[in-house]
Amino acid sequence: MKKRNFTANIFASNEEAKWKIAYLREQVKLQFPFLTDIIERVQIMDSGSATRGGVGATDGANIEINAGNITGSTKLGVFVLAHEAYNIKRNDVEKMEGKNREISNIVTDAIINANLRDMGGEFHGGVDIPSAREWGEEKLYNFIIDTLNYMKIDEFREPGKGMNEKDLWQGILGDRGKWSEIVQYHDERQREQEERRMNAGKKREKREKQEEQGRGITAA
Repeated sequence: MKKRNFTANIFASNEEAKWKIAYLREQVKLQFPFLTDIIERVQIMDSGSATRGGVGATDGANIEINAGNITGSTKLGVFVLAHEAYNIKRNDVEKMEGKNREISNIVTDAIINANLRDMGGEFHGGVDIPSAREWGEEKLYNFIIDTLNYMKIDEFREPGKGMNEKDLWQGILGDRGKWSEIVQYHDERQREQEERRMNAGKKREKREKQEEQGRGITAA
């Protein structure tokens, strides 16, 4: 029987880091077996500077991490690797095509974090939006667009230069008072849109009846 390479598909600057990452990968398989096929086949690369928070990122095919930031805590490391593997399994990078990438990233992170937490994962910070999973991706995406419009924010800025992604989900959406205010605004907009659709439908029905009556008179 061929001996298994415990550190296969793991790339790091030294053997110790490789083994630490390999251990975390095994723990992901134990805690989240539905991610086994992903976490075993993808390359896990210790870049030392993984994007967005310095812990983990994915291009949709491979996982990039900062081993120095996650190998010191098994629970954190497992959550980060599971999160990125889940992104790949859901094909999130491809689904972001044609959408605002920053907002899509917030939405998918919120839903993935909620799901992993429900499965026993220990949340260690990141995107945490109330009721994200119950709302669903499309509604939450549109909600955040509405929020930015409501606050008259055109686009995300670099940290320190205006509104950015972290401000949105940690600050505004973490403020229950502001959250309630924005939810109310969003719900009012939905009601207005529904009323417009209903009124448009009634006008269309009325017009169609009038057209039918007109045809009936002509035929007579």
